[in-house]
Amino acid sequence: MAQRRTPRSVQASETLPSKLHLAYAIAVVQSKPPDLSVKDYILHLREHLRPKSKVDIRAGPERHLNSASYWVERFHQADAARAKLETKVTEYEREIERLKSELRSIQSGSTTRPAAPMKRRKDEVPLGSSAPATKRRKIEHADSYASSVETVDDTLPENMESLSAVHEEGSKLTQHLYHAHKHYKGHSRGGHQLACHLVQAANCLAPLLTSACQRHHQRVGCAKSRPSGSNDSVPEPVLAAYDNELISTFEAAARIFMSLFFGLKKLNAETSTPEDRGAVTYSFVRMFSHVLDTLTQSSSSQAAEEAALTLAVNSRRQMTTRGSQKVFGRTNQDPLATRLLSNFLSNVLSAPSAGGSEPHHHHHHELAEGFLFVLFRRLGDRIFLCTFGHRKRASVADDIDAWADPDAEPPAPPDDEGGGGGGPPPATATATEDGGNREKQIEQRALAIELPLLVALLERGLAMARHHIAPLSSSSSSSSSAAAPSSSSRKQKQHGATTRAATATATTAFSVPKSSGTSGSSGSRPSPEALKAGLSLLARKKLERTLAHAIFFSGGGGDDDGDDDDEGAGEDEMSECLTMPVKQALMEVVAVGGSSARKQKTKKMSWERGDGEEEKDVKAWFVERVWGLVGWEAVLEMR
Repeated sequence: MAQRRTPRSVQASETLPSKLHLAYAIAVVQSKPPDLSVKDYILHLREHLRPKSKVDIRAGPERHLNSASYWVERFHQADAARAKLETKVTEYEREIERLKSELRSIQSGSTTRPAAPMKRRKDEVPLGSSAPATKRRKIEHADSYASSVETVDDTLPENMESLSAVHEEGSKLTQHLYHAHKHYKGHSRGGHQLACHLVQAANCLAPLLTSACQRHHQRVGCAKSRPSGSNDSVPEPVLAAYDNELISTFEAAARIFMSLFFGLKKLNAETSTPEDRGAVTYSFVRMFSHVLDTLTQSSSSQAAEEAALTLAVNSRRQMTTRGSQKVFGRTNQDPLATRLLSNFLSNVLSAPSAGGSEPHHHHHHELAEGFLFVLFRRLGDRIFLCTFGHRKRASVADDIDAWADPDAEPPAPPDDEGGGGGGPPPATATATEDGGNREKQIEQRALAIELPLLVALLERGLAMARHHIAPLSSSSSSSSSAAAPSSSSRKQKQHGATTRAATATATTAFSVPKSSGTSGSSGSRPSPEALKAGLSLLARKKLERTLAHAIFFSGGGGDDDGDDDDEGAGEDEMSECLTMPVKQALMEVVAVGGSSARKQKTKKMSWERGDGEEEKDVKAWFVERVWGLVGWEAVLEMR
């Protein structure tokens, strides 16, 4: 039977594209990005096809192209590409400046000197020699870098190249800090652009430290969990290199913050708007709050790491009896990450009063008040946890429901008279109980690490508060206005206005304010009377009310992030307390054509004996110490 043939016109209509096909092909070719092929671009468009909300009666496609999601994704891709290009431009500009400085040194007569031998990189080892053991670096005192840093605005801080390997925000931080230094040197004009770069750099600093601490805990935890005599054990030089990397990161972060703090001084000295200064102040306080969150996370990670290490040691020693097992052993080693975080926060607290109590430092009042506000909110949250045994809930009713009497006996399990047994078997119940006890002990250990550091920060904050929170020189003139604050002053604070004298001196390194309240080399802790000796009566009342308000009146549970302004503080009897700086909105920048952490020796606190047992509960010590430092007269007045 002969095969039936189709006419040529029918074959042509089946193979030739229609006008719609041609229009679609032309549109795809003309609109596709240059780095994508036509096939990849069509596949990319298919990802944005969405079903129609209404079914059309007429025959037609059941899906449509969601142009909104498509252009949003294109915007994010273009923004990421722009950020990469800006990072490369910054690297090239820094390299050009470095080459120019080398050229100037050669032209000034440095060629007459004998050429210095080429230094080998630290990771390069000569042939035939063994790798040298890496020594752990000492955490030097903060004042040791004061002599090496002549002018903060001459050069960028060191160790900037290593920040990009720690976190993706490191390159962004380097970029904004470089542009800020260009403003310091006078290459660029405009306080608004400087404020934008300072805000962006401050926002990148806290995630950088958080990532560095998490990376260090992960490395050290995995290394210590391996047996020391096995083939998988990590050698001691590698552990020392991990510690040195973390110390270098905090050294760079300390220098970066002082560079940003110099930028805030420059904003106050120049003709800048209150919105610019308010935005920078808010970003600094928000960075301080996020580093406090990192301190809490690092304490929990350290406690979990110690528990896992003790559990691994017990399992290797075959300590299987419940009476002999311990979640924590004798931990006399001071955690490195939490110590570095505490030193960094202490130095940040000292920055507003680094030059003393001269009048030209009073324009940092909002910054100091914001730091103390965040610190007192954290102290109030921890006092609530230590007193009531649970974190603060969203409402008082939730707090009452969550409270459990510690003296009450636990409820007895239901009797299984029928033998059918609806409860878990004894082995499962024992495992659940052991897991709950282990979690509680880890939480107790995390608090034991964090609470002494918070008390040290409170002592540093009280030493700083005497210069900024109702100082004695102005207490007599401000006492009357403190009892009934005027509406104009509140409006001025809400708009972030800063009408204080400008400063021309630059703080180049972290310095500890010299006062009777700071702990000296003897290691003895300052008494509450010595710390509060320099505070005016108005300042004491303000701090007491702030702590009481943080414990009893602030809504919401958990750790604060510094984003809320505690708006309800001005409507009750506790209105005269510290406040959070008002968040200011800055537009995006238009593109235009130190010290190391201070070493703190490990000292046994008043609640520890020589054998490591707890003589006094750390929670009770913390609550007693904080109330002793701040005072509770405001709580008595509430009654």
